[in-house]
Amino acid sequence: MAVHMAPVRSIDPALRESYALCRRVHATHRPTYLATRLLLPPSIRPHAHALLAFFAASDRIADVGQLRVRERAFRRWSAASMDELRRGESRHPLRRALINTSRVHDLPPELFGRFLEETRADLTGSSGFQTFEDLRRFLRGVSGTAAVAGVSLLNRPDPELERLASLMGEVHHLIDVFCDYPEDLPQDRVYVAAEDMERVGADRTMLRWGPPSRALDELVRHQVRRARGLHRESIGLVALLPGRYRPFVLTAVEIHAEYLDLVDRMGARALRDRATLSRARLLRLALPQLLLGRGQAHAGRGRLGAPGRGDVGRTGSRHLASVHDGHTEQPSGIPTEGENP
Repeated sequence: MAVHMAPVRSIDPALRESYALCRRVHATHRPTYLATRLLLPPSIRPHAHALLAFFAASDRIADVGQLRVRERAFRRWSAASMDELRRGESRHPLRRALINTSRVHDLPPELFGRFLEETRADLTGSSGFQTFEDLRRFLRGVSGTAAVAGVSLLNRPDPELERLASLMGEVHHLIDVFCDYPEDLPQDRVYVAAEDMERVGADRTMLRWGPPSRALDELVRHQVRRARGLHRESIGLVALLPGRYRPFVLTAVEIHAEYLDLVDRMGARALRDRATLSRARLLRLALPQLLLGRGQAHAGRGRLGAPGRGDVGRTGSRHLASVHDGHTEQPSGIPTEGENP
């Protein structure tokens, strides 16, 4: 995707500050900050910050505060966002960068519309999902859509690329669901299909308040098996990306696999005790891909071959944000793809 932009020195100061704000929001709230900073080329990072800051801000507006206030605030936020995306301009301190990024990378407003609509539908709490496919429809609308937007920064649009990116977004969201069971279930936010509860003889009350049992162990592990199936399929995304972007996605693959192993071991305990990985473990998972990415940078623009089994490893979550060391790159304002990674 050819991107022709003005030199950095001619950037509107308000736009530069908007990208800086997005970087700060991303660093505070999102899991992908460390991987973005260390594993993506400098030309892509500000655009990734803009997308993820928008998704984080949208989530926060939908989740924090009294229901009536949240509904009104999210309705205003969504309407303003969609109007600006269609017009291609914004004066909002955060959305200004989003609008620029969506224009530079030709991201359609409808992509963000799907995300906002599914987030709005979930605003009052989960009303229940009868089947796993019902749950997947919600996951695709929120995290699947966000992943498609993100991968659009890395490569030309392609139906298979977008399908696999959406799958990886679904896996990411399912892992968030697993990690958030202890907070979500007491609030009656139940992201488990009714058909899966019926399969083991459980119900929402048992899931929310019941003590550990074989039935709940099986229920949790069945959710993990479902996520593993999506995870295995999503790994195909790696081979479709240019080599310099693969370390970023491979890091997500490894962290997803590690979280799934952890929740599988915990079983029903994951419903009451948060599944977490230590900072040291997350860094060990990210380090091989960091070295691979840096090795590519030193070797020039050589292309990686198609990943084999050893590249992908076994087939995180929002908690990766806690690993970053506090150092952030200066926002490049409006970068070009021609910049050296």
